[in-house]
Amino acid sequence: MEAPILISDEYFGEVEVFYKKITKSFVINPLTRKITVKYQGCNEKGFCYPLINKELIINNGEILINKGT
Repeated sequence: MEAPILISDEYFGEVEVFYKKITKSFVINPLTRKITVKYQGCNEKGFCYPLINKELIINNGEILINKGT
């Protein structure tokens, strides 16, 4: 897993930045039915893309992706 780099952004202040792929592992509680994932990308010139929300729907052991907004 890549470690974040701390930068000072003129609009967001001190932020952690990842430049490559990141992964996250966790144990899912058997009662969990939905996981919401949010992420945003920015280029080095300061332009940030809109926030992306995705829902992972867990149904009978299958994970379905609801792209959301």
